[in-house]
Amino acid sequence: MLKIEIILGCLIALLFESAWGQHRSLNLTIDSYGLSIGNSQRVNGIRLNFRDYYLQRVNGINLTIWKPKEPVRGIINGLALGLTIAGAEKVHGLALAPVGVMGGKSLQGIIVGAIGAGAGDEINGIAIGGLGLGSGGDITGIAIGGLGLGCGNDLQGIMIGGFGLGSGGDITGIAIGGLGLGSGNDLKGIMIGGLGVGCGQDITG
Repeated sequence: MLKIEIILGCLIALLFESAWGQHRSLNLTIDSYGLSIGNSQRVNGIRLNFRDYYLQRVNGINLTIWKPKEPVRGIINGLALGLTIAGAEKVHGLALAPVGVMGGKSLQGIIVGAIGAGAGDEINGIAIGGLGLGSGGDITGIAIGGLGLGCGNDLQGIMIGGFGLGSGGDITGIAIGGLGLGSGNDLKGIMIGGLGVGCGQDITG
């Protein structure tokens, strides 16, 4: 029954978006606390929407059907669920989606994208991308990319890339790349690459 209610809620949100524009919503709330269906900008509680436009903040649960409109905006504190892709500018908490999870700036907490997950600036926590996982900045914590894992700056923690793993900065901790791994700067810790391991600077075990 819960699944049916969620789907109905998202369909209602789609009708709101189609008929009245991108900022309309049905808010069953008191002082922004409660249930919101549609493209509301701020909610404390549960928010059901087809596709997010210009989101500001959700404290609670945010469930969407389609990926957020780019540029991705808003902050989700709590649970971000997507029937395809989940995301916001910043996600703090738990993010799950069968296709992917996207953070315009950061993803922090537990992040699971069945195909992939990525953030523009940083990923902190436990992050899993079925095929790939990436960040334009740092990745810190436990990170797994089914085929590959990479970031523009530093990787720190326990990291696994099914085929390969790489960073533009340092790699620190335990890192495993199925075929190989490499960094633009230093490698510090335990590094395992099926065919090879390399870096631009120093390797410290």
